[in-house]
Amino acid sequence: FIAGFVNYAFPKTSPNVRAGFMPWHTKFGMFLMTLAVIQVSIGQKYVSIGPCETSLSCDNHLDFIHNFAVLSIILYYILILVLVGKPEWKRRQTIDERKHD
Repeated sequence: FIAGFVNYAFPKTSPNVRAGFMPWHTKFGMFLMTLAVIQVSIGQKYVSIGPCETSLSCDNHLDFIHNFAVLSIILYYILILVLVGKPEWKRRQTIDERKHD
């Protein structure tokens, strides 16, 4: 967190330092997001193993809401992978950033 704050939120950081830090920031962020999605998937399987999964005798069917939430998290993860992975979709430099180069 501190390294990200110093490199991106602090206005005096040079663009060269930011450009050098960005690939590491992206890779580490995607690694953490992958671990989080794996954890959500494992947790979903852990929660879904129960009496409501094998029979429909439960009064409330919150498992449908839970499954939808997990599927939407996985869809969000796929969208982030696509957005981060496409090099032509990366942010272009602004006029102010070009002046400082």
